[in-house]
Amino acid sequence: MKPTTIIFAILSSATLAVAGEIGGPKDEEKLSRGPLPIHQLPECWQGCLQSENHLYPPNINKVSVYDFCMDKMFHMRFWSHHALATCTNTEVVEEHHSK
Repeated sequence: MKPTTIIFAILSSATLAVAGEIGGPKDEEKLSRGPLPIHQLPECWQGCLQSENHLYPPNINKVSVYDFCMDKMFHMRFWSHHALATCTNTEVVEEHHSK
């Protein structure tokens, strides 16, 4: 499984319960407007999110669950493919293999 797939699974786990089924939220209004639960991620992911934060137009620490899931301007998807994936492919994979 690709590291970027893992992060989206972790970050969206809270919203999948609201969404009902995979494929997107059925009721956007029920999505939390609170911040992403970044603190619940493994340290290597937290480090990558922070080190690549300057490449994401809004501050990742202030992005709400709603904005992350809806991603209406495709910022999150672009950032995850071009910046976050580079970090996670080295940092997260190295940490995983060292265990």
